[in-house]
Amino acid sequence: MAMAGRRLAAAIQVDSVVKRSHSVTTMVWHATLDARTIPQCRVAHGHSFNATTIPVIGYPGTVNQYCRCISVPGEQTPQNVTSVMGSLTNLS
Repeated sequence: MAMAGRRLAAAIQVDSVVKRSHSVTTMVWHATLDARTIPQCRVAHGHSFNATTIPVIGYPGTVNQYCRCISVPGEQTPQNVTSVMGSLTNLS
């Protein structure tokens, strides 16, 4: 799937969770943690983001063409995805 299609699919997935739950806007990033997981997804794993604001690295599933991350409804975490990305010096 082309990256534009992956971005659209990820946005639709986040929107559908918000619509189904009627009030949940906090999502939690879940990465598949193995040898292929890139540093950005590894750092984002388990951290929250607001569904109405695209995280600095994009929605889960859109970070690169092989991204296997997903988002699930969840509780606010002490640090969100955007704040933990500051621990990486190279986001590209």
